[in-house]
Amino acid sequence: MSPPRALTIKTDKGEQLTLFQAGDNLWHCPACGSAELTQQPYNELGATSFEICNCFFQIGYDDNPLASSEAVKGIKNNWSRWRSLLLKEYSGQFDKLERLKSQLTKIGINEPITEGQNREVPPSSLDHYHDPLLSRLYDQQNPWGKDCDFYLAQAQGHEHTLKILDLGCGTGLLTTAFAKAGHDVTGVDPAVEMLNIAIRRPYGDKVMWMKTSAEDFQSEHLFDLIILSGHAFQVFLGDEDIQSALQTMKRHLAPKGRIVFDTRNPEIKSWENWTPDKTKESLTLPPSNKYTLPEEIEVWHDLGNVEDCGVGKLVSYNTLYRKKSGSKNNPVKTSATIRFLTHKELIRHLDQAGLVPEEIYGDWDSSPYEAGSREIIVTAGIKNHK
Repeated sequence: MSPPRALTIKTDKGEQLTLFQAGDNLWHCPACGSAELTQQPYNELGATSFEICNCFFQIGYDDNPLASSEAVKGIKNNWSRWRSLLLKEYSGQFDKLERLKSQLTKIGINEPITEGQNREVPPSSLDHYHDPLLSRLYDQQNPWGKDCDFYLAQAQGHEHTLKILDLGCGTGLLTTAFAKAGHDVTGVDPAVEMLNIAIRRPYGDKVMWMKTSAEDFQSEHLFDLIILSGHAFQVFLGDEDIQSALQTMKRHLAPKGRIVFDTRNPEIKSWENWTPDKTKESLTLPPSNKYTLPEEIEVWHDLGNVEDCGVGKLVSYNTLYRKKSGSKNNPVKTSATIRFLTHKELIRHLDQAGLVPEEIYGDWDSSPYEAGSREIIVTAGIKNHK
């Protein structure tokens, strides 16, 4: 039997610590020995970190990673700070808050996490893409579909392995499918909550994960295929944001490489269906190594402002959720704003970035774009490339 893989990390104070691997991206906590430390994705500087263990090893990490008693003392002395951090970290994750209460009691901290003994986590207004509970439900709301088939097909029919960049990779459903097919894949997303799911997937260990935005991504590598799936292109709200993202893609595109992305067609006005009565659904939050019990969660959308932006639209909406078993509780609210570019605006932005569209489709069956198409799906290359 081969010995466990070891990873040496260094604290800010120069202390070296060896972690032993428990499984894919899971490491034994050096303080309590449990397989609770999940390796975070590498950031743009090539550094990585680890999730908080239930023994609160990570909370004491900056001072002395081996002294659990010092970590406990630090929590007690700075309880108001840690309480707010815990509420922010685990907002809406009621099962984990209950588990944390138990863990705190075991290490001698009897302070209440919530303001009242039986009070739930208060409603919050979070970034939709960084909410930890919605991240865990994301694949149920966005399962493998024809869009994924379309993107996966873009890497087929080549005689060699492709270098693929998946910008806005989310939970890595498509990213790991490319890796399973044998390609050299880099997955990029600014939301660590999404990446923490992606990195644990089968074939997640074959992907280079990076926590950064499409606009800020930098690499010395060039890629044969760069994708933004799942309408990720719509998070770029301003013209400068769009150009920055397109320039990033152009700068990292290999000769004869292709960029593929999609956006919703504003002519269809799909946002008109983003109302509670049309979107409410019940989903089961699955158990995991840190969440022991399944939870029924009620989720819905609520349309906010729709504003003119150029000849397209800026659409703001809220996603709300709550435990179905406690339906009288106030829902947790997350917010998002996305941009709907018209076909003409999209062509203008591509031209300004020095990119030329090769094909523009209106649906995932590769049918040509028309004014009434639901989607605008673009494949593009570098202008004047020979």
